Amino acid sequence: MKEKRIGRIGQTKVYLGKCLRLFVSEKQWISFVSTAIIMFIILQVTDSDMFRDYSSTKNGAFAIICACVWIGLFNSIRSICKERAIIKREHRTGLHISSYILAHVLYELMICAAESFLIILFVVIRYHTNLTFAGLLFPMVCDLYLTFFLVTFGSDMLAILIS
Repeated sequence: MKEKRIGRIGQTKVYLGKCLRLFVSEKQWISFVSTAIIMFIILQVTDSDMFRDYSSTKNGAFAIICACVWIGLFNSIRSICKERAIIKREHRTGLHISSYILAHVLYELMICAAESFLIILFVVIRYHTNLTFAGLLFPMVCDLYLTFFLVTFGSDMLAILIS
């Protein structure tokens, strides 16, 4: 009987499903709790004049962007380093590394989008009266979300590259 091989797209779907199952079964959703704690602490120490005063905005934005970088880095490094032995074994049995990486990129895209939403939620709750200005491309909240997402996702992709 001829063995049917799964193509790269099929492998990507399988590994994306695996990532989503691991998210639930291994309680990886706890990363959202750590994101919330980090943002709560950062927003407690930032000045209440953030988004009104240049100096306060500069310092607060630096702290939030640093948090986004660390959140993104830890997302991928944690998951890929944990699965290193499994990846090697499955690669020997026909896994395309590109399918595995693409599945993780898509998974991390969803995680970073959710974490960025959590970050912007905390920022809006803390500074809702200061966010009345128009953004560069979209309303200010959308521009901030896009910025937080791109920084988090970019650092996440850097972590995949390092791993």
